[in-house]
Amino acid sequence: MLVKELIDRVKKGVKKLTDKLYILDELRESSEKKILHISDTPDLIYPFIFEAIDRLRADVVIHTGDLADNVKLGSGAPLDLYKQKAGILIEGLVARQWADIYIVPGNHDAGDFIEGLGSRVKIMEEGSLITVNGIEIGLAHYGNRLPEKADIKLYGHNLKNYDEEGTVVLNGIMNISVILIPSLKIYPISYPLVTAQERKYKRLKLP
Repeated sequence: MLVKELIDRVKKGVKKLTDKLYILDELRESSEKKILHISDTPDLIYPFIFEAIDRLRADVVIHTGDLADNVKLGSGAPLDLYKQKAGILIEGLVARQWADIYIVPGNHDAGDFIEGLGSRVKIMEEGSLITVNGIEIGLAHYGNRLPEKADIKLYGHNLKNYDEEGTVVLNGIMNISVILIPSLKIYPISYPLVTAQERKYKRLKLP
């Protein structure tokens, strides 16, 4: 019996080391609303994002901007290439019909294009508020455009922190966040290692 328990513990330890999303299999069983927050996503990690949504069975997916972050529209990247990449992400999100989808367009997004891809995608302005199970969630791409009052605030764009005493503030560039509502328990999930390189942070100075 002790040997079997030891083997099970070793297997679980190996899974934690090799499977970034292992915790989602457990969180999926939660009776609370499950929110998945992402931001500034290069297209190479789309399959990882879709797997995360599926394994969590996320009720709400919130993207705080720059859907195809390896295609920098604001820096002159081709619009057609952006549409091709971002279209794959939006199509994949919309296909998860059990999830509500909220997007705050970023500085490298084409808002009109996103809006035209499906009525299930809710396009939100900077500083918007949504309510999930009585919890107010503030949304923005830029951290300095978050609403003044909210139970939890979500943003992206750069690595700058906008921490506030007494308020949960999460930067979607740092990691994927799973948020349980109404308890506001937070579970960070690391992006794949290639993410920073694909965002081109080593070649671009982000304002």
